[in-house]
Amino acid sequence: MRIYRFWQQRKEEINGTTIFFKAGSNESEAHADSIIDRKIEYYRMWQSGEDVPEETIREMDAFFAEKKENLEYEVPVCEEWVEALDEHNVVTRNRYGALVLNSEDHTFLDIDDVPPTLGERISALFGGKIRSKEERILDMVDKVFQSHAELSKSGARVYATAKGVRILLSLSMYPAYSYAVQRLMYHFHVDKLYATLCARQNCYRARLTPKPARIAMRTALKFKFPYDTEREMERSLWLAEYDGKSMDYAVCRLIRTYGPDFSSPVTEYHDRICKVDSDLPLA
Repeated sequence: MRIYRFWQQRKEEINGTTIFFKAGSNESEAHADSIIDRKIEYYRMWQSGEDVPEETIREMDAFFAEKKENLEYEVPVCEEWVEALDEHNVVTRNRYGALVLNSEDHTFLDIDDVPPTLGERISALFGGKIRSKEERILDMVDKVFQSHAELSKSGARVYATAKGVRILLSLSMYPAYSYAVQRLMYHFHVDKLYATLCARQNCYRARLTPKPARIAMRTALKFKFPYDTEREMERSLWLAEYDGKSMDYAVCRLIRTYGPDFSSPVTEYHDRICKVDSDLPLA
C-alpha cells in the first residue's frame, strides 16, 4: 500500500508543451518538491535527444528503480491523509469528501448484489417471488463460508450497508493483489471495480462516513488532492455541514458473525466511526 502524507504538483512548460508532474512523500512537502525537480530534470534530458553522460544515466536508472522496486503492481492512493491508525491502516478523505479506511491487514469486502437464480427468474414469469437482495446476498455468503472452512475457523463479521453487505474477515494471510484473494472476491460476488482497485493499490478500502448524496448534501465539490488553495474556505464550510448531517446516519450495521469472535484496534475504530451498533438510518 502506498499512501503518502504529503503531495505536491506542478505544471512545467517543456518544448512548448505543458506537462503535469505530481509526487508524494512521507517526509515533507519539500521532499515531494525535490522529487518533482528530479522528474523534470530527467524529463528534459529525455526530451532533448542529446547525449547524456553515463554517470547521469546511472543516476536516472537508480532514481526510477528506487521508485519502482517491488511496486510494479501498486498505484498510490492520492487522497488527503487524515489519520494513521498504524503502519498498515490509514484513514483518508476520498474525492467526494467521505472518510475511508485503507487497510493492508484487515480484509473488507463490499457486496452490492447477487443476481436471482435462473430458477427464480423463471418462477417470476409465472407469478413466483424473487427473494430480496439482502436474502440473496446472505444466502450466498452462507454458502461461501460453508465451502471455505478456513474462513469460519478464523472468524468474520457481516454488516448491512445502504446498498448491500460488508464483510470483514479476520483472515489476512494474503495481500490484496494475490490470486487467492481475487478468487475469494469472485466467490463472494464482490464488485469487479472494487476488486481491481484492491489489487492495484494492494489494500482494502472501507468507507467510514456517509455518501454525501444520501444525506442531502450537495456533491458538486470535489476533494481532488492535492487541494487548490482557492477553494479552501468552500471546503471548510462543506465539511462543517457534512460532519453535522453525518451525525444522524450510520454507514453499516452488524447483523451476523461467523466463527470465533475477534477484535483489534482497527476493527473497533471501524465499528465506532461507522456506528454499527446504532439504529440510525444507513447512508
